[in-house]
Amino acid sequence: MKRRDTNVTVYVRSAVKRDINVPLWERYLSGIIINVWSKSKICHKMLRFADWAVVCVFCAKAGKKGQECRFLKDIVVEVEKSRRKSLSMSIKDENTVLVKAPLWATKAEIDAFVKKHARWMEIHLNKESAKKEKMDSLTRLSETELAHIVADAKRVIPKRVAYYAPLVGVSYKKITIRKQKSRWGSCSAEGNLSFNALLLLAPPMVLDSVVVHELCHRLEMNHSPRFYGHVYRVFPEYDKWHKWLNDNGDLLIGRLPE
Repeated sequence: MKRRDTNVTVYVRSAVKRDINVPLWERYLSGIIINVWSKSKICHKMLRFADWAVVCVFCAKAGKKGQECRFLKDIVVEVEKSRRKSLSMSIKDENTVLVKAPLWATKAEIDAFVKKHARWMEIHLNKESAKKEKMDSLTRLSETELAHIVADAKRVIPKRVAYYAPLVGVSYKKITIRKQKSRWGSCSAEGNLSFNALLLLAPPMVLDSVVVHELCHRLEMNHSPRFYGHVYRVFPEYDKWHKWLNDNGDLLIGRLPE
């Protein structure tokens, strides 16, 4: 295989496994073991891996002869430079990593940063990929089903607010139930509360954690340690159920009708 004047020898052997093992030898891919794919798919995959500039970015252990790279999927690393002081990395989607770098950062420094965090990328991209698979398999709600959920939320959520408000020690005004894609709840300075109807698809304690969170904003309109002190006083298991919502919230949102 030849690309950009780089000769790459590729030996293909069928194997029952999900990932791609790419042994590195100097500046070449000397061999590969992949799943049983069609010839066209193999060529497509290898044309991507043949470019050493790309391989270098995703190499988990590059640097010495004979060490091994593991590619769990095709990955794109996007670099965004700005007037910042340090390098950071985040997951953009199941195939893309975003690296934010200072204006002065060189390509070598960025590549070294990516290599250093290869294991982190592998773990979090796998999580993102698993989440996407779940999202793709979701059954979306019909408009009629969503209307029933909204109706139930208008009945259930005000009761939970009425239960917790005395425990928090606050009053409130209007409660609004919405069908949002980005927020689970809010509290205005005037004391108006808003909640996402999709909370009814989560375990009941998740709903309660959001209710307590918003009610505590009647005491502190911020997320300071003092604010969380009020939250934990009323709802000691807040962290557990807040994590559940962070981990699974996208799956609930994904059920909204298109």
